[in-house]
Amino acid sequence: MTLSNGSDDQLQLGEVRKPRICMPSGRNFKKKTFLCGHYEAQDVLCEVDQVDLVCLDAEPGYQFKESWQRRLLYRDVSRRLIFQSPGLRKVQLTKEYDLFLALCQTHHDFLHINAIRGWKDHCKTSVCWIDFYLHDTFGGSLSDVYDYKQHRHLFSNVTKRSRYFMVAPGKVDVSDETKGQVEIGHRYYEGAAAGAVMIGQAPNCDAFGEMFPWPDAVVEVKPDGSDVIDVVNRIESLPGLAFAISQRNAAEALLRHDWGYRWKQILQVAGLQPLPAMDVREQRLKQLAAIPLSTVESKNVAGSIP
Repeated sequence: MTLSNGSDDQLQLGEVRKPRICMPSGRNFKKKTFLCGHYEAQDVLCEVDQVDLVCLDAEPGYQFKESWQRRLLYRDVSRRLIFQSPGLRKVQLTKEYDLFLALCQTHHDFLHINAIRGWKDHCKTSVCWIDFYLHDTFGGSLSDVYDYKQHRHLFSNVTKRSRYFMVAPGKVDVSDETKGQVEIGHRYYEGAAAGAVMIGQAPNCDAFGEMFPWPDAVVEVKPDGSDVIDVVNRIESLPGLAFAISQRNAAEALLRHDWGYRWKQILQVAGLQPLPAMDVREQRLKQLAAIPLSTVESKNVAGSIP
């Protein structure tokens, strides 16, 4: 197990540092594609705050033990199995922290916390960030990646070079599972941040209006895709419109959806003031968002889909 500050330099447990946040991470043993965004978020917090990133390690037989623990939890009359580590090497905290911060995407991730001994005694406040995850209907995102940074870098490079980006609410094609519940998926945030023109369906929920309140955040097409060609042709027929939508999506994402903003909210909930590095990051984001459209591209832009 190592303690990392989010960069390539790692510090062994016991070295002198004065971090104020302790945050466990499963990056050493869980490399599923859908978790890469979380590891990226952890890196951002490490860049703007004083964090001990506790990178847990799996013991031999981890997958077997973890699988059986999941199954037995629902039949555990003693109610003690939930407090056992699922085959992870134990870590004993010895330093004092202001905050213990756990980022979980599924309820099974809670079990990882059991590998960290003394976190209640050594952390003044604890926060668990649960990310509202909808299980996939296919195995694509359940595959492992070689390196989460490489995966995110490749994904962002492909997306930012895509003129159009298809989006739809979570599980849009399995209404029998959602029972009318409509949610925003990560895909909306990633498409906007890449500066792509998002085409598809905007989630019909209050959260989407709050998070994406600008014009043409999503250009609507029919769910069956029958009018995609007509919609794209209409956008392309208006000089500079695609570019304007692209720039607006990217700028709004910089001002609203960087991981730094999310971490700042969580720190405030925990009663911690952000460090100066957070302000530096926000100022840089604002500077990037303020870069104006070029004169050529912005000329005669209609500004909205008619």
